[in-house]
Amino acid sequence: MTFSLDMGHSFVIVPVVDIPEPIVLDYWQRLYNADLLKYRLCDVESPNPADAFTLPQQTMFMVWDTDLKEIRAEFALTNFTGKAAMVHFSMHPENRPQQSMHYARAVTDQVLNEWRDSTEDAPYLYALYGLTPVTNRAACAFVRRVGFKKIGTLPMGQRSNGSEFVDAMITIKERSNGR
Repeated sequence: MTFSLDMGHSFVIVPVVDIPEPIVLDYWQRLYNADLLKYRLCDVESPNPADAFTLPQQTMFMVWDTDLKEIRAEFALTNFTGKAAMVHFSMHPENRPQQSMHYARAVTDQVLNEWRDSTEDAPYLYALYGLTPVTNRAACAFVRRVGFKKIGTLPMGQRSNGSEFVDAMITIKERSNGR
C-alpha cells in the first residue's frame, strides 16, 4: 500500500512485525525524547519506549518512508466490532504538522476505501472510531482536521497520565465510497 507526499517521497504502510525491532524502538525513543509518548500511551503512567512493545503488535502498522528508510507515523487498529475498529495514532516528532495530517488522512482513507477483506469481496472496514482526551486540545483538533466527525463526549472515558480520568471526545470516520 503505497502513497506519496510532497517532494516525491514514497511511503508504504508496513505491519510493525515486518520492521526490525531496533528501528521500531528508535521511533518510540524519539517520541519519548520529544515528550510525546505520554499522549500515545495515555493509559500508562510515565510511559517509556519499552511500554510501546506491550501494545497489540498484530494490528499495529508503521508509515515507512521508502526514501529515508525511516518510520514517519504509526497507527493501530483495536477494539474491532462488526466492520468497525478503533484507531490510534502517533506521528514522528520531526514531521511538519501538514505531513502528519497527510499521513493520518491518507492512512485512514486507505484503510476505509482500499483495504479488502481477504475472506470475501468486501471492504475490510466501514468505519473507524476514536476516543481523544478532551484535555488534549491539539489532538482533538488534529483528528477533526483529518476527517473524523465528533459525535459526542464520553464522560470520564479516557485515562490521562496513566491514572487521571478525563472526558473523551468520540469521533468517527466512515468510508467515502459508500457501502
